[in-house]
Amino acid sequence: MDFLSTREQASSIVLAGFLTWILTRKDLRRHVPELLKQLLSPALLLPFLAMFSHMFLEVWIGFQLGFWHGGLATATVIWAFASGGVLLFKSAGEAHENPFFFHATAAATLAPTVFVTFFMNLATLGLLAEVALQLLLFPVTIGSVVGHSRTDREHQRIAQLCDTVLLAVVLSWCAYSFLHLYETWDSLDLRPLIEKLVLPMWLTAGLLPFLFAMNLYAAYERAFRIVGSQTTTFRARQRARIAIALTLHFRARDVAQLQHYWTRRIANAETLGAARSVVREFERSLRGREHAIVEEVSGLVRYAGVDGTDAEGRRLDRREFRETIKALRWLATCHMGHYRKRKRYDDELLTLLGDSSHTRHGLPRDPGIKMKVAEDGQRWFAYRRTISGWCFAIGAAGPPPGQWEYDGQDPPTGFPGEDPGWGDIPYREAVSRNWDWD
Repeated sequence: MDFLSTREQASSIVLAGFLTWILTRKDLRRHVPELLKQLLSPALLLPFLAMFSHMFLEVWIGFQLGFWHGGLATATVIWAFASGGVLLFKSAGEAHENPFFFHATAAATLAPTVFVTFFMNLATLGLLAEVALQLLLFPVTIGSVVGHSRTDREHQRIAQLCDTVLLAVVLSWCAYSFLHLYETWDSLDLRPLIEKLVLPMWLTAGLLPFLFAMNLYAAYERAFRIVGSQTTTFRARQRARIAIALTLHFRARDVAQLQHYWTRRIANAETLGAARSVVREFERSLRGREHAIVEEVSGLVRYAGVDGTDAEGRRLDRREFRETIKALRWLATCHMGHYRKRKRYDDELLTLLGDSSHTRHGLPRDPGIKMKVAEDGQRWFAYRRTISGWCFAIGAAGPPPGQWEYDGQDPPTGFPGEDPGWGDIPYREAVSRNWDWD
């Protein structure tokens, strides 16, 4: 293992020990064959083989241009399995949703964390010290990740403690690396260090075209598969696929958003021109939706703190309206499910759902939702006051599916059917004018 640094040797030893521990546990060992089966499945294996083939081409070009040599082999392999694999999975999950994914990934190669990580790796300890340090940091890192994934206060305190330990280790290690760099500056060969610093940068830049091509292929493969299920006619199927390819070109995000409604219309078009017209209509709907989102965001900024209504009588200051509506409707859905099982509404439902039920909709951990359930469990309502001061409320005056929605300057003072502020029937537009915004 002389070609590995003591830190890399320590990581190998810790990983081998962890795998050995898994194999000694019968309850964990029985899952290993299934895990290997999943890892070796074509859906995972083929993209990785394609990525490694592309990286081999990258390295060959780098070698021809003088950017790469055998001394960078270990760093290249580690980057391929760690960072390269992560990028492959992230692009599959995020590239279709985030229009700036590839820009952000390219910019991340120059992020401060890259230089801090490189600086920390300038100096390593002895093998035993590295193993001990990694055994300490492993549970601390897991504690931080798990703590941040939970919303209760106990886990948040654990996450803060773990973050403090990690920060102390990083600062201490940076200080040690700086001291090592100062002491060895006269005998330091800067070229290998610079080569290791820029290696992840140009490997990432070279991998981005491959990731884009993979996402484009995946988007078209999905769209073509849906089209194939919409018609059994070969000519109609091919006509629809050609129309999509000729119109959407290399816009993978647009292709990925083709749903059954649009593919059905494209497949049912009688001519190629008609099919392309449907695809253009789909594009216009996408651009209109994106424009509406931009207008929505700009409106939230423009009308923040403005006390007034638009031409349709809806509030101008609509901050937290969307998030509040989603959270209240989800609460109502859960109430319906509970009632169908137990024939009554649960007055402990907010506690059972926990903070994650609110944060998933964009609200803070303690969103200030107030709920009241009748003693007989047959009526309920809940309300929340948004950051603008406007109140939204939702409730039921009997068994599902009856659902009442309300919004106003003040919260309702009673259950639906009791307080006239709810109106006289569910979904009364006069008392829930701002709900249709969602």
